[in-house]
Amino acid sequence: MGCESTSLFLELPRLARELHAVLPGYALLKMASGSAMSGLTGSDPDEVDRLIARIGSTGGPAYAAMRAWNVLIWQPVLVSVLCAEAEGRVAEVDRASYLMGPQFGCSLGQVPERAEDARNAAARHLDRTTTAILGALSQRLCLRPELARRQMADRVLSVLDRRAMLGFATVEATRLAVADWLAALDLEGLSALEPMPLESGAEGLWLCRRSCCLEYRASPDFLCATCPRRARASRIALSQKEWQAHVRA
Repeated sequence: MGCESTSLFLELPRLARELHAVLPGYALLKMASGSAMSGLTGSDPDEVDRLIARIGSTGGPAYAAMRAWNVLIWQPVLVSVLCAEAEGRVAEVDRASYLMGPQFGCSLGQVPERAEDARNAAARHLDRTTTAILGALSQRLCLRPELARRQMADRVLSVLDRRAMLGFATVEATRLAVADWLAALDLEGLSALEPMPLESGAEGLWLCRRSCCLEYRASPDFLCATCPRRARASRIALSQKEWQAHVRA
């Protein structure tokens, strides 16, 4: 990407602050107009093949498919949501360039007049790139589209949850953002952020997932804090613990 890109952080200070808090060390680059993308995209056949080879066969084919999907979509989701929420800007992730490391380069669209317009426009770009990723992945592994969509909904809401937990958005504003994003991506009913009480008497949110990422198949002793295989009370308790740690900080 080198000479064809510059950091977006000086231009977008709120995004820089939020991205550093959510994922320290991550670099977001602005691609020069008309530049040739030298990095890879999530639907690049060679990159998909390399990723599948790195995942291996330890967790079985269903795990490999789910793991590959989540690895390939997390960066477009993160950048799309944070650009729209922090700055009201539309990240054109379907024309992005990125590697499987902490660097993502994309162009930004014009500033929409309303927050919901930014979300809708960003969702269109995100939908195009994730559709291409799913198509490339499905040629190599069996991944049910409904499961892929549930995991994508979880990814989107996890970013919104993180923003609220870190104090970048109120719980009420986050609820509105959740509704907008799920509707714009046609993911309604596939994941949710549910209210939970905190020790301070304030309200937090916990990610109520509808599907499992299957990480336990590769690491039998591991379950995500919000894994639907856990009891509901356990998921809420673990989410409360994480939220309260940030509230005290």
